[in-house]
Amino acid sequence: MEEIYGIQTVIWGWLAFVPTRTLVNMPTHTQSPELRHVVGQNIRVYRAAKGLSQEALAERCGIKRTYVGAIERAEVDLRVGTLAKIARGLGIEAFRLLVAAERQLSALPPDPTHG
Repeated sequence: MEEIYGIQTVIWGWLAFVPTRTLVNMPTHTQSPELRHVVGQNIRVYRAAKGLSQEALAERCGIKRTYVGAIERAEVDLRVGTLAKIARGLGIEAFRLLVAAERQLSALPPDPTHG
């Protein structure tokens, strides 16, 4: 959790030096489509591997099921905090959602909360 706040602090520290007009003119989707696709696909793969529905994951994370679906379909950008909530809900480290899941699943321990 401390690392996540460190990342947010660095991001917000950087934003303090960016002119406001730059932020206003930023496109709606600031993440690359490829990154959104990888993260969304990884969330879907890990969620399925854990035997969770979108609704169950959303409940674990404190977010709406429709938002989980939109993330998995790469329709929305994620905030670092939301990425951390989802990773916690899946019982994995957040960085695992940023790299191809197929290479990581074999090393994933079983979910002790899922019978």
